[in-house]
Amino acid sequence: MQQYPIVIIDRIFREVQIDCVYHDHFAGSYQMTKYLIDKGHREIGYTSNEMENITSREERYQGYIQALLDHAIPVKTQYIHFRSVPCDPSRMNESDPEQEQFIRDNPQMTALMCGDDHVAISTLYTALGMNIPIPDKLSIVGFSDIHLSALTPIPLTTVRQDTEQLAQSAFNLLMKRVNHSNEKQITIKIQTSIVERKSVL
Repeated sequence: MQQYPIVIIDRIFREVQIDCVYHDHFAGSYQMTKYLIDKGHREIGYTSNEMENITSREERYQGYIQALLDHAIPVKTQYIHFRSVPCDPSRMNESDPEQEQFIRDNPQMTALMCGDDHVAISTLYTALGMNIPIPDKLSIVGFSDIHLSALTPIPLTTVRQDTEQLAQSAFNLLMKRVNHSNEKQITIKIQTSIVERKSVL
């Protein structure tokens, strides 16, 4: 607001008009949900940390909902779970009581879309601890493609975010502002892609 050259990365602040470069979280989540639908899944759940006004989390959830609606699949509230306590990245390889209860309460689910890879990895380890075969009984997908997602006992299918393109676009936009560009607020969306591994049947 004081005309400092600022570019926000991978987050939107609705309260102020400010330049931002972010991944298209809605489209990434929509395409991943559609990917599960195309694999034959109809009982698809969603689990995430609380949204907490974080736009990336909101858009991923909205993408999941919209994909179900566009394919005439009922949105079942019992299949949607927002964690009461954030997933602890340092304990992802342990069984998580909250994820265990969610899975146990919904035995009809055949696939589970997770709001990020930390939640997905925690859910995968939890399901394996419950002796649920992945992906034969339950397919699990994530979002972000963090390094660990390829190293889990069942390598995780996930949405990849192109961080190099994000950084380059943000740098270019910042340099434009440093050079006194007077354009109105600019928002740049970076497209995502699906990385297929072994966690989906």
